Amino acid sequence: MALGLFRSRSKGIDRTPAQVAKFMQDFLNGTGPKWEWDDFLSTPLADPELEKIRERCRHLDLEFPPEKPGAFTSAQGLVVVRAYLDQLQRGVTGTTH
Repeated sequence: MALGLFRSRSKGIDRTPAQVAKFMQDFLNGTGPKWEWDDFLSTPLADPELEKIRERCRHLDLEFPPEKPGAFTSAQGLVVVRAYLDQLQRGVTGTTH
């Protein structure tokens, strides 16, 4: 049983584009539960395109270091998140950012 659980987890969790968009919207609005964004960034996704987005977002703090203490990323990093959110809401697949 544990081996089966490990295998399913190694493939990543199933999320829809709408669910990923909700994580992003909540993060940008500051309306999600306290650890929601961290959970999103820490949990691999089964869908390869959504996983590329998650992986890019996961490293935005390194690419665009925060300008304020306690922030996750700079304003430029937030622009990237907004662009992915727009892409997901429009139903566009593929990662060009």
